[in-house]
Amino acid sequence: MDSPRLRIAAILTVAVELLQLISITLQVTVLVIESAAAIICALIYLLIYFTESLIGDICSQPLTKPIQTSTDDLLPCPCPYMYICSPDIPSSQFYIVTCGRQVGVFEDGIFAQEQTVDVDGGTMIGFDTWDEALKEFMRVYNNGGTCSVQ
Repeated sequence: MDSPRLRIAAILTVAVELLQLISITLQVTVLVIESAAAIICALIYLLIYFTESLIGDICSQPLTKPIQTSTDDLLPCPCPYMYICSPDIPSSQFYIVTCGRQVGVFEDGIFAQEQTVDVDGGTMIGFDTWDEALKEFMRVYNNGGTCSVQ
């Protein structure tokens, strides 16, 4: 017959083996989770890389100006181009720079502001519509009020 001590020893031995199996299972689970996390992180880094590349491609291309909807006969201005140079989504406003490194009507406020930084008399004004911005720029331009500084 088995003594009670032998039975307790056998039960404790089985319990230790079960705990070891649980420990191994948890270690494998942690490895699987870490591997999955590493794969997810790699995919996120790829997504960030391709998104940054796409933003770079978009930012390097000038946008064409909107079709003029007013019937006013406006003279062409020297630099009426719109650029998006920052990765920020442009606001709905348009900006004119009448004195700066580059003068004209712009859609990107950050780019327009960069044209006036450290320029004596640098001027940037915001407008709600392209027509308003273009009319004001042409008014200033026709009165000789624009200056392009390099």
